[in-house]
Amino acid sequence: MKYISLGNICWPNRSRKNLIIAGAGLFVLLILVVWLLLTFGNVKTDVNFLTVNHGPKFFSVLDGLPVTSTEAQTPGVVAVMIDNFPVARPQYGLAQAKVVYEVPVEGGLTRFMAMFDRGTNIARVGPVRSARPYFLDWQAEYGKPLYMHSGGSPEALSLIKKSDYFDANEFYFGQYYWRTSDSYAPHNLFTSSELWNKLALKFSTTTIVWSGRKFDNNAPASSSPASSVLIKYNSGYHIGWKFDSSQSVYERLLNNVLYSDASSEIINANNVVIQYVKIRSLDEVDRKEIVTIGSGSARVLRDGRIIYAQWQKDATESRTIFSDLNGEEIKFKPGVTWIQIVPWEVVVEVIN
Repeated sequence: MKYISLGNICWPNRSRKNLIIAGAGLFVLLILVVWLLLTFGNVKTDVNFLTVNHGPKFFSVLDGLPVTSTEAQTPGVVAVMIDNFPVARPQYGLAQAKVVYEVPVEGGLTRFMAMFDRGTNIARVGPVRSARPYFLDWQAEYGKPLYMHSGGSPEALSLIKKSDYFDANEFYFGQYYWRTSDSYAPHNLFTSSELWNKLALKFSTTTIVWSGRKFDNNAPASSSPASSVLIKYNSGYHIGWKFDSSQSVYERLLNNVLYSDASSEIINANNVVIQYVKIRSLDEVDRKEIVTIGSGSARVLRDGRIIYAQWQKDATESRTIFSDLNGEEIKFKPGVTWIQIVPWEVVVEVIN
């Protein structure tokens, strides 16, 4: 066997051949890598399996739920006045609203103002009814929402005329509503997300800037157990909210019967707010004066628990802040919120 000498080390000739073969192999491999980089260098490689999922980064200020981008965190909002006269039930679209206000109006009735994410796809919403001045104060908390209604009380229409609200009164924007033949006016007027988006794209130029409530998945320590609540607005109109622990939501009841919208979907909420306010009748029509700016007592229900609270609203555009009795702002559970506006004298029963 012949040897080759490298310094003081002698290697067999066979090792020299092996080195040449290995070197050639490495050269070929290098050429292959270069070719692959040149050929596929512009193709984005999926490295998701290398990343750690830290959960969603963006959340909507309207309902606290995850969204896909920074822009989606402050959605455009549509506020629709919805009828609650007995012949108007069941209503369309209530189950898809993000926030709903139920408020006393004339004649012992209540009316809804349903707040929608403008991007929600809804085929039919209503019946749409008229504006009242106190609703204007609450809708102003959501930036500059599209306010959809059909007419209104003299005071409400006067306030709208003097304001810069993004107002869509059906009297002037009739092409963004329609009436059905299966009921009679004024309980047969409807709108849809397709129509309100057409209107918003045509007339809205205002940048959406507003801040929402605080949200947290965990119930605060200041809460105590409460499985249901019953609001006795009048002798024939009792609204209940009963906690369903299997779904972790409150289900709405009207006179002890589960309440569904026109799609047969049971109305439920993740948060139920009882906001006590001062209300007085103004005239023979029973138009109401409702104190919306100031402070008062409240109850906030979430996760089968109740928080005894205070509310405060400093100005028309200010957000109503709900704080516990220690002065800490209450964090709502992400999801749907119903706000029940209740006169001081109305009986509210809480069942633990």
